[in-house]
Amino acid sequence: MSAPAARDLTIHKPHLGIVTLIFVIVHCAFVIHGLRRPDAFLAGDRAGSRLDKINYVLLGSEQQQSSRIVSNEAASNSRIERAIQMGAPGDYAVHGLFYAVGGKPLVIMTQLLLWYLAMLCLYKFVLMLGGPTNTALMATLFYMMLPGSLILPHQLASESLYNPLVLFGLFLVCRHFVWPDRMGPLCAGLAMIAIAIFLRSQLLLYPFLLGLI
Repeated sequence: MSAPAARDLTIHKPHLGIVTLIFVIVHCAFVIHGLRRPDAFLAGDRAGSRLDKINYVLLGSEQQQSSRIVSNEAASNSRIERAIQMGAPGDYAVHGLFYAVGGKPLVIMTQLLLWYLAMLCLYKFVLMLGGPTNTALMATLFYMMLPGSLILPHQLASESLYNPLVLFGLFLVCRHFVWPDRMGPLCAGLAMIAIAIFLRSQLLLYPFLLGLI
């Protein structure tokens, strides 16, 4: 049986403008709110503990809030040794890389970019599954306005990286199943899913389900 004909996944230009404009307006408002309320960055689940781990691994800081971190002579150890002490690096390591380079602004900018690309990916996902462009636009706008989609890009939460990566990975893997013409999308999709598993281990069951399919 021949592979299905490739569908046009081009985003309709007026729709791209609508998605981009709404995204910029909404998230500029959240950025302004974050400047007025810096504590909003740590309002996510375990965000304070996550920042403690980042500071401890990067700086050996003795001012931690998390009860898991004990301030002692270990603070003078290397970053690798301190990272080993913390365990479960996926909970903080990826955020820690961005935080080490550019601090809180780079973390938020990176997350905003990921979520914007996730919106475009969702649009293409609907088209790939055979939906019309208007349905793709409605699905994208609906996902964009969900509470998590609005808040998570501005918080130090694992979901802020995890959710877009799962969407990217699922899209690329499904693309390979629909059009098995190249291995590149499949490998890229599995890599995205691997990073997502590193961030949150509950996705570890997904490859087994994928294997059954």
